[in-house]
Amino acid sequence: MSIDRILMNLRAYLSGIANVNPNHLVILAECQNVRLLAQADLERRVAETLGELTDEEVRAIACEDVDIQKLASDAMAGKINAGTDNVAQPTISNAARSELTHIAEATLGIPTLESRHSDSLDFHDLAVWTIARALEQAYIAGMTDHHRSAE
Repeated sequence: MSIDRILMNLRAYLSGIANVNPNHLVILAECQNVRLLAQADLERRVAETLGELTDEEVRAIACEDVDIQKLASDAMAGKINAGTDNVAQPTISNAARSELTHIAEATLGIPTLESRHSDSLDFHDLAVWTIARALEQAYIAGMTDHHRSAE
């Protein structure tokens, strides 16, 4: 991910926090060891990921029989496809679904996201700026929800 994309994501996330709990931004802005905390959190996340593996998989990584970093890079590049038919697909939480329904109603004027099997009820004529605003709201809500669930 490019630095520009990271900055955009962080700005969106922090904007969401500003709306929910601006005191967290004050604490973050005044913290002297944010870099050390980020490094410690990164190490915790790697350990958490390794904790999901079997003992045999961890041993293979520890003994350098398997290069997990190369496998991770290959997976990010889309080079690993074998055996992915049984991989769990991401799902949306009920809270996130509820937030999307709220955005659809409040921003787009769409009362439900459920199909009602009627063209006049299921198709809507919307201005692009309204759609853009709804997508921005959904993106920020998703980032806030993701970061909240990671805590």
